[in-house]
Amino acid sequence: MRLRIVAIILLLVAVAGWAVWRGVQPSGAPQASLPEWPAIHSAVDRVEIRPPSGATVRLEKKDGKWMLMRDKPVAANDKFVEHLIDDLVNAHVIRVVSRNRDHDEALQVGQQGVSVRLFGQDGKPLLDLVVGKQGNDLLSTYVRRVGKPETVAVDKALVWQVRRGISSWKAPKENTEKKGHVGH
Repeated sequence: MRLRIVAIILLLVAVAGWAVWRGVQPSGAPQASLPEWPAIHSAVDRVEIRPPSGATVRLEKKDGKWMLMRDKPVAANDKFVEHLIDDLVNAHVIRVVSRNRDHDEALQVGQQGVSVRLFGQDGKPLLDLVVGKQGNDLLSTYVRRVGKPETVAVDKALVWQVRRGISSWKAPKENTEKKGHVGH
């Protein structure tokens, strides 16, 4: 009797292992083609980030440096700006999440989303999209390109970058204190 129970358990484990192995194998069925992510070949000169509430962040490249455009332009954190641009330019669509606009609010690519636009040196838009919520894998982001019917997941974590407050885009202040000197 005991040998029979052990045999049944081993058989169930083998069948479950085979099912898991089979599930991770690529299927022979043709995959529906994914929407293309736009290729951006010209230099990005301006970035606009419009959160659903709060001030619009306008970043412009002036003399090779990024500036946060306000009443009086201030130096922007070049690393933050370049990282965002790099992620947007090099993003890849990993799946179509929805083609139904009724899901826009749940995916936060409607009124709750953050509008992001990249502009070239000629002032023409290179990329115009709405960044929604982070994917369930925490490594992707739901995005809808303006004028496109589908919401897609891209392989970049963009949410924390585009929801950054306007003052956090400023360049860090340089430490002017001398080493070893403690000021009061």
